[in-house]
Amino acid sequence: LVSKHARWLAAVMPNSPLNQRLLVSLRQQDFADVRFLVSDKRQEFAAHRVILAAASPVFAAMFRSDLSANQDSFELKDIDTEAFQNLLDYAYSDSVSGINESCVFETLYAAKKYLLQGLVEACSRFLVGSISSDNLPDILQNCLYLDAQDVVRECLDRASRCWDLLAPRLPQCSAEAVVALLSSDYLPCTEAEVLNCLIDWVDAECLRQGLQSKQPAARLQALEASDIRAELLACVRFSYMTRRQLTDLAAPSGLLNDQQLLEAFTRRAQRDDSCREWPRRINPDSL
Repeated sequence: LVSKHARWLAAVMPNSPLNQRLLVSLRQQDFADVRFLVSDKRQEFAAHRVILAAASPVFAAMFRSDLSANQDSFELKDIDTEAFQNLLDYAYSDSVSGINESCVFETLYAAKKYLLQGLVEACSRFLVGSISSDNLPDILQNCLYLDAQDVVRECLDRASRCWDLLAPRLPQCSAEAVVALLSSDYLPCTEAEVLNCLIDWVDAECLRQGLQSKQPAARLQALEASDIRAELLACVRFSYMTRRQLTDLAAPSGLLNDQQLLEAFTRRAQRDDSCREWPRRINPDSL
C-alpha cells in the first residue's frame, strides 16, 4: 500500500526544486538512517547519512569510521538544538533562514565544528549586520572565542568609530576582548588614555577577584592572575607617552614592575624629545 504522504510526494514534489524535496524528506524523516541526540536535553533528530556526508567532511569521516559504521545514533552534547536544526536545514537545502540573535553563536560553533563554510559565512554576515555600540563587546568576545576573524576585524573597525560610547564599557569585557580593542592601531586616543582604559579594566578585575580596587599591589596581583598578562601590558605603547605621564601615571599604577618601568623610560629617552603626543590612529610612527 502506498502511504498518503508518499502519494502526495509523487504528485507534488517532482516539479519542486531539489533542495525543497530534500527538505521535505528531512521534515518527514523518510528513509532516515541515522539519529542524533542533541544537547543535554537529548532531543532527537533523524537524518540521512548520505546527505550529511556530502555536506560535511566531518560527518563523512564519522560515518566511515570503523567504530561507528554500525552505529545508528550519536550523542552531540555540545551542540544546541536550534543550532543543529539550522545545520540540518543548511546541509539539506542551503537554507540559512533559521539564524537569529538567540542562536547565531551556537550555530556558528556548530558550522565551524562540522566544516560547513557556507553556514559559517552566513552567520558571519548576520553578525556583521547586527553590530552596534551596545552589542559590540559581546559579539567581539564570542567571535574571538569562535575564531571568526572577519567579524572580529569588523568589530575593531567599528570600535574605532564609536570609542567614546565603548570605552566606559571596557571594564566589563573579557581580557581577550580588552587586548583586541586596546591593541588596535586605529584608536582615536593617546597612549595615556589607553593606559587609563587598562587601569579601569584592572580595577574592575580586582573587584571580580575580591581584591581591594585602585591599590597598586592589588592591581599587580590581579594582572598577574591573568593568563595573558604580557598581552595586556603590550597594549600600551609606553615609549609614546611623555616622561611626565610615565612618572605620574604609569609608575604609580602598579601595573609595571621596576624593570619594566626602567625599560619604558629608556625607550622613551631614545625618542626625539620634540615628538608630539598624537592619537594613535593619526600617528604613523606608532603603528
